[in-house]
Amino acid sequence: MTVNIKDMIGKIYNYLIRLLEIFCAVLMFGMIILITIGVFNRYILRQPIAWVVEIVRFSLVWISLIGACIALEKNEHVAVSYFYDKMPAKAKYILAIVNIFVIGYFAYVMIVSGYEFSITIFRGTFTGISGRVPRSAIPVSGSLMSIILFKKLMTLFASSREE
Repeated sequence: MTVNIKDMIGKIYNYLIRLLEIFCAVLMFGMIILITIGVFNRYILRQPIAWVVEIVRFSLVWISLIGACIALEKNEHVAVSYFYDKMPAKAKYILAIVNIFVIGYFAYVMIVSGYEFSITIFRGTFTGISGRVPRSAIPVSGSLMSIILFKKLMTLFASSREE
């Protein structure tokens, strides 16, 4: 039985992206449930639950940053394609490489600065959860973006070889 490394890495990569999508969906569902409970308790029972807002805020940080990784993988990020569509193929290829490296630098800054930011001392006011929990989303998403960008760069180079 021959194992193709490229196919195996592709399957792991697809599994990772799917796992990120499920993670965001579960967090979103949890946020909806918590917000519903929080609103019900605050306005119907007149007994607000203080920690609900904090948990939802922490979840929103993770959803936003992991969602940015998913958007990057699916090419759903904000782009102005008017001029890009009018460019010759060689210019599009060069621009795609420049785009990957610019976003890659941003991911690098997220990893380094995000790590430094995440180790600062902070505790949630109502939950007592360490500030590392929401803040660690920054270097984690930067790392995930780096993986996604590496795959995009390899795909771009492979497609240029075939032409």
